[in-house]
Amino acid sequence: MHTETVRVLMVEDSRTAVEIVRRMLGKYARVNFEVDSVDSTEECEGALSRNSYELLLLDYSLPGEDGLSFLRRLNGKIDIPPVIMLTGHGDERLAAEAMRCG
Repeated sequence: MHTETVRVLMVEDSRTAVEIVRRMLGKYARVNFEVDSVDSTEECEGALSRNSYELLLLDYSLPGEDGLSFLRRLNGKIDIPPVIMLTGHGDERLAAEAMRCG
């Protein structure tokens, strides 16, 4: 069986949430998810400039700068992989704004 590797960068300030996502992704047999994690959008920028990722898991609620503000600030400045925004308190407005921001 061929196993594809997908490099993921997760921007999340909760170590518990990072471990939950790692365990969930680890259940897929056909894909090997390599998950790196950082605590802030500032660390995310550094990681994106040093490494290549196929997916960015971005928490909406982060200390210092929320996920939407981060996407707006980056808009076209650097190449970013596809983004999945994670939030525990979203609504349709937040979802629509996240899609507009990338």
